Amino acid sequence: MNDVQKSVVGGCIALFIIVLLLYLFTDLGLAMKETFGIRNRNIDNKIFKESTVYIDGKINDLSNYHLQYLQEKDPVARKAILSVVRDSFSSFDTTDIKNSDLKNWVEGVVGGTINE
Repeated sequence: MNDVQKSVVGGCIALFIIVLLLYLFTDLGLAMKETFGIRNRNIDNKIFKESTVYIDGKINDLSNYHLQYLQEKDPVARKAILSVVRDSFSSFDTTDIKNSDLKNWVEGVVGGTINE
């Protein structure tokens, strides 16, 4: 084999190794992202749900629902508001709610004692 043929064969082998490594690392990277990415997303979601911005936003939403509920005269609309509150706040920690009326109302709605 002459030098040109050796260079071509060596280049082909090097190219094959590079492609193989890229394939392996890409698949490994995707596998790691699928495995650890979900865990990281869950951790990020948990951190966000414990943040002041999230909690204050939920309390503000709750306050708006409560005001709508108090102002609404239609019993069907009132039940719809209660249903939304029940679904949205069933797993919300009410210890962060400073307003005792609002806290008691949401606990009554989620607990089922307020059904009108």
